[in-house]
Amino acid sequence: MFFGDELKKNREEKGISIEEIAEETKIQKRYLIDIEKGELENLPGKTYVRGFLKNYSLALKIDPVGILEKYDEYYNLKEQKEKVVDEIQEGKVVGKKKAKGVRKKNIIFAFLGLFVFYIIILVITPIFEAPEENNKRITEKTQREVQKKLQKKIPEKEKKKIQEEKKNILEKEIQIMALDRSWLEIKEEKEIVFLGYIQKGEIKNIKTEKKVYLKIGDASNIKIKYNGKDLGILGKAKELIKKEF
Repeated sequence: MFFGDELKKNREEKGISIEEIAEETKIQKRYLIDIEKGELENLPGKTYVRGFLKNYSLALKIDPVGILEKYDEYYNLKEQKEKVVDEIQEGKVVGKKKAKGVRKKNIIFAFLGLFVFYIIILVITPIFEAPEENNKRITEKTQREVQKKLQKKIPEKEKKKIQEEKKNILEKEIQIMALDRSWLEIKEEKEIVFLGYIQKGEIKNIKTEKKVYLKIGDASNIKIKYNGKDLGILGKAKELIKKEF
């Protein structure tokens, strides 16, 4: 039996209302309903959920250990499933990047080919137009100098351009501003970099190339800027939202 169903069944058998549990445990009624339904994605996080389950169990005067073991088993299975999904999605992103890289290389080669053709035209045209005396002045040394310039200048310029484009595409700058006190979780990939309450006027700045996941307890109290663009407030008052960048 799912731990949420077990708690609900025990509560109903004892004739205790959800409002009474909320009053005794100080847990919001909507969180208790989500627990009973198994809709845990609306809850703040694993640490908070474990605390809710423990207090709920104690309010019903049942041993919380069994409930927590079932939750841990559910959470581990859910985490494994998310890991598999992430690996599949990352594989798709890598495939797209490779295809994009191939297109960029083709553009660069095409550009180099046109440039070389242009240089050849500039070199060959005077040969046909000028007298034979001028033809003798075009020595092997001159040709080697042209080739060296082509080999040195073009690749360095293009390499710098590609590096700048790559950096602009991958790097993210996120500014999180608290308009009022709110619970907040910030993750870079799988690593939690902040978990707790952000106070009014406090600002969190994130600069990274990794995926960033935000979980906001009260959407109306948080304002977001992404790469200099003001996204404003992402939700309504008391609304818990998740955002990925």
